[in-house]
Order: sequence, then structure tokens, then C-alpha cells
Amino acid sequence: MSLVLEAKLRDKTGKESCKKLRKNGLIPAVIYGKGKENVFVSLPRGEFEKTLHHVGTNKVFTVKVEGKSYEVIVKEVQINPVTREITHVDLQDISGSDKIAVKVPIEFVGIPKGANVGGVLRKVAWNLKILVDPRQIPDSIKIDVSDLDVGDTLVVYKIKDKIPYRILNHDNYLLAGVYK
Repeated sequence: MSLVLEAKLRDKTGKESCKKLRKNGLIPAVIYGKGKENVFVSLPRGEFEKTLHHVGTNKVFTVKVEGKSYEVIVKEVQINPVTREITHVDLQDISGSDKIAVKVPIEFVGIPKGANVGGVLRKVAWNLKILVDPRQIPDSIKIDVSDLDVGDTLVVYKIKDKIPYRILNHDNYLLAGVYK
């Protein structure tokens, strides 16, 4: 399913112009990409929120700006801590990109063998940073924990060869462990 979001070019940037946009139901945003000039746009709040809810931060969608189309993913969403409204959005233009770095949720599968003797799986990490083609970003990365016994830990270097993506987290990054 290809989602298309219409945006308008912003002629002004800065705090005051962004306040006016937000007051009129628009979200200030920027589209950027490697070796490309930044494009400052405004997005309709309701349509963007629906799109964000549908695609999340790891799916590609299209933004049309005055006849030009950009294939983008959401790189950052800034939220007002008091009102919980979106205040700014960074969109990364992935057209022409080889691979990009994204955070993908971890899904632990299986029951650790240490659970049979009273051990409990403690999850320490909730996502992994991987390098991937933007059109092939997985919804989650499944990691089998059924071989873990009490006292065992799962770190990146132990799963590196079992996952078809280049993991950007440090080799000693702790993912989970089984403890009594």
C-alpha cells in the first residue's frame, strides 16, 4: 500500500512562523537526504497523524510538494511535553539511498531452558539499530532465547551471525538474560 501525503513549501523558517503554522493546524517539517538540499514544508496535522499511526517510523511513504514527490521515512517526531502535540517532524528522503540506519523492535521467541528451573527472562533491550535497505525494513527482529539457562546473557556478538542485517549496536550490547 502506497501512502501519499500532500505538503506545502514553507517560505519562512524560525520560531514565529512555526507558531503560526501550528496555530493553523499545520506541522512544520523538513525533508533531507544525503547530498540533497533541505526542503522546508508544512504538513496537515490530521493527515500526518493518520499516516504516522499507519506507517510508524520505519515504513516508506510519499510526500508530494508542489509537483515533486519524495520517498521518505519518519526520522524524528518532536512532541510538546505538556500538550502532547506534534511540534516538528524530520523526514529522511530515501530515494537513491543505498542503506540507512534504523531502530527496529526486538521480539524474543521461545522459552528459555532456565525457566524450567525457576529462572526468569529479563529483557534489557527493546530494539536494535541496523543498517538496511529502506524498502526492506522489518517490523521486528526475532531472537530465539530457548537455549538460555540460568545465569546466561544474550549480547549482540552472540546473535550477529544469526540475523540477516548488519547490527550497528556495540558487540557487548546486552539484550537479555535469565536470572533466578
